[in-house]
Amino acid sequence: MSSLPVLNTDVVRDWSPEQVSKWLEASNMTSCIPAFVENEIDGQSLLLLTATDLVDLTGSVTAAQQLQKALGTL
Repeated sequence: MSSLPVLNTDVVRDWSPEQVSKWLEASNMTSCIPAFVENEIDGQSLLLLTATDLVDLTGSVTAAQQLQKALGTL
């Protein structure tokens, strides 16, 4: 399992929803992409998501925890 590079949050904040989708794909979280696209989650929104938001978006506590871990690298 390769680790993702640590990214500058100023850059992440400027991500489009498409860039967030690419990050999800690179993070092996492809099952989350449809919900993020449907909700137009961009970089700024991504950085503001709470644990509850992540569970609501993914419908899964496990997926939400995986996303929280991946978000911790940003």
